[in-house]
Amino acid sequence: MPQITKKSLLQMAMGAIEERVDFVMGQILDNILDPNTEAKAKDYSKTAQVARCGNAVPPPFAKALAAANLPEYSAKGIDSMARLEEVIAA
Repeated sequence: MPQITKKSLLQMAMGAIEERVDFVMGQILDNILDPNTEAKAKDYSKTAQVARCGNAVPPPFAKALAAANLPEYSAKGIDSMARLEEVIAA
């Protein structure tokens, strides 16, 4: 089994993020350039905006990035903020 390096995990995550950005930007440009698309204003509350921020990076990629950049923490089985605080305090 080939060994996965930190660099390959980071490249995988960055590639997925770039692919998603390219896809979404393509949709936005298609809507802007389409004369049949109606401009509709959507009001999002601050709560709704914050709730959607977490969807920017999928959890598996966030985990891969954290493991690649902080191997000393990834080996300790941190799966919540409370556990992270425990590990940092120790």
